[in-house]
Amino acid sequence: MFTIYLFTFLIIVLLFFMSRLLSDKRKVIISADIEKISLGIIKPGLIVPEISVEYKYYFGNGVYLGKGFLLFSDFLNDDFETGFNEHEIPFLIYEGNAFVSIEHIESFLLTKFDQIQILVDPKFPYISEILLTPDNPKEIKNRNFL
Repeated sequence: MFTIYLFTFLIIVLLFFMSRLLSDKRKVIISADIEKISLGIIKPGLIVPEISVEYKYYFGNGVYLGKGFLLFSDFLNDDFETGFNEHEIPFLIYEGNAFVSIEHIESFLLTKFDQIQILVDPKFPYISEILLTPDNPKEIKNRNFL
């Protein structure tokens, strides 16, 4: 009796792993429009290097929303500096330009990037994964949590 349960369990686990392998092969790459960028700030005086990205994409007959995380270095390839000024307002210095306040930094990043590349499974289009940014074509893995 125990062997029947064990055999059934092994078959279910094998089917699960096979479906995971096959789902990775059927994913397609599409473009998504960035809707909102949010900086992560921990008081007092720490800007988290991850940026929360909310995006919208069209697939099939529907519109889907996704959320993921990218690093500052994914947006800005060159040297940049972040920190807080004496009034504890965050700033970003990039290519000689200074951006002060969260809103200015987020709007600058939105003007720099307006689209990203994502992976979508055609069977489950509501699950997506950030793959590429247009100016930085390296693969970005394991940073997207829906």
